[in-house]
Amino acid sequence: MLIPDYVERRIRQSPPDGCYVVAGSTPVISFGDVSVARVATIGINPSSREFSEGHIPLNRRSAQDVLAHCNSYFQRVPYRRWFDQLDRILTKCDASYYDGTACALDLVQWATDPLWSGLPGGVKERLLDADSTFLKTQLEENKNVRLVLANGRQVIDGLQAMAFPLDRVDSIVPDGRAIDLFLGRSGDRTFVGWNQNLQSGHLTRPAKQELAIRVGITVGIL
Repeated sequence: MLIPDYVERRIRQSPPDGCYVVAGSTPVISFGDVSVARVATIGINPSSREFSEGHIPLNRRSAQDVLAHCNSYFQRVPYRRWFDQLDRILTKCDASYYDGTACALDLVQWATDPLWSGLPGGVKERLLDADSTFLKTQLEENKNVRLVLANGRQVIDGLQAMAFPLDRVDSIVPDGRAIDLFLGRSGDRTFVGWNQNLQSGHLTRPAKQELAIRVGITVGIL
């Protein structure tokens, strides 16, 4: 397997000291193959459950093995309870993780224990500063990704810090909790985001359904 130099360098990097990275883990380059997907969702960082529950094995030996495992993630035993929530939005955009038209990327490629919400602020800043360069390069190198969906305010802030355009354009209030919608264009690529993380537990099922419909409508009229 031919691996781009920037990807191989990222895979071979050692985990940063003192940042609660899951022991024995490797950076998760992607969930699904970013080189063929036309849509990418962006999250904060991989869940430690990917490793503790065996979705991604620990201690892989080669860069080729790491990348192959990332590319084939959705053809094996993915963490569906997490990804299916985003896939419902993807289907409104005529894409899916499960047919290869979409992939999932992260601001930070390391899984941590505790989860992101439990990390000290200084650790979060270190990880974001260290890993955001890779994500920016990844998006710049994979022009086939024409639509980027940002899941949550922290992700929107991270993309804006990388000079990717996302401005608030609308909001919906499906169940009393406002969901702000963000939109941006960069060349042939569209960015759409929402300020509430789908997996945070704050949104009801009807709210998620309405958000999926609104995202689909927004993408459809661009």
